[in-house]
Amino acid sequence: MPVLCNVPTDVGLNLANWSDQRDPSVKLGPEGYYMPTTANYLEQFFSGDSAPHVIADWPDDIKYFCEELITGPGTMIDIPGITFEVARVDAWPNNIPGAIQHNAYWDAFALKTFFD
Repeated sequence: MPVLCNVPTDVGLNLANWSDQRDPSVKLGPEGYYMPTTANYLEQFFSGDSAPHVIADWPDDIKYFCEELITGPGTMIDIPGITFEVARVDAWPNNIPGAIQHNAYWDAFALKTFFD
């Protein structure tokens, strides 16, 4: 799942929680498109943000996130634009109490801590 953090706010931490809300019983279609409800959530989440910026610590995280923006062949959520940044931050080990390795939520905390 994506490692997301919109620094300096905690938007990324909120968005990291989104990955835990996906219904694992719903299978992907043959084209690999994700649940429309995920795309709907992201569209609602970004509404009112004229310049969303997503930061991840690995390129695949951006790829997986972009797949969530797609609602079907040739269609995506309605956002004016979005920018991405890959910040090579070692999310593990860290000094964050209770941190869990290879966990999107805790990786987002590590990214936020790095930028604070």
